[in-house]
Amino acid sequence: MIAWSSRLATHIGRRDFDQFADLLSADVEYRVGGSHTLAGTFRGPADVVAHVRDLVDRTDNTYEAFKWENWLVGDQYVAALVRVHAQGHGAILAARLVVLLGFDPTDKISEITVFFEDASSVERFFAG
Repeated sequence: MIAWSSRLATHIGRRDFDQFADLLSADVEYRVGGSHTLAGTFRGPADVVAHVRDLVDRTDNTYEAFKWENWLVGDQYVAALVRVHAQGHGAILAARLVVLLGFDPTDKISEITVFFEDASSVERFFAG
């Protein structure tokens, strides 16, 4: 699982969407909290990839998970503490978040849940 998590870390926020999609289970569910334009629940590889493509586009291709600070590894889940940076529409986002990854029996990513340390800063950034 940690190998898959590391591969996800190298692809999230990049434009190599096909390689990102290869990591995902056919039943993947991606949850992003909040009420901003990128919040919601996305099901299936096509919707998840479309969401990540939207993230990249809305941040003018500047979204970067620039520091994966720590990994907590379990039998079916991995939690990653991440510092991210993005720019767009004249604003800058510097945030810390936790990404919870769940895996199916074939070690494909079946769940992605994003928890923000400061949800209000994310709301303000994506409201613009």
